Amino acid sequence: MSIKNKERREPLDLVQSLLDARGRILRTQEETGKDFSAVLKDLDHLLKDALKGKSQEDK
Repeated sequence: MSIKNKERREPLDLVQSLLDARGRILRTQEETGKDFSAVLKDLDHLLKDALKGKSQEDK
């Protein structure tokens, strides 16, 4: 792969990962019936708990 193609590919990979993350959030929103900010708040709590070493089962 040439340097030019590699330079172009990296931003596209980032965009794809962001689109995937957005899709997961929208799916969660649809499944739970919560609004976008509530889903983000739930995900934020899950991330904080994971960083502290807690899991869903510990609650």
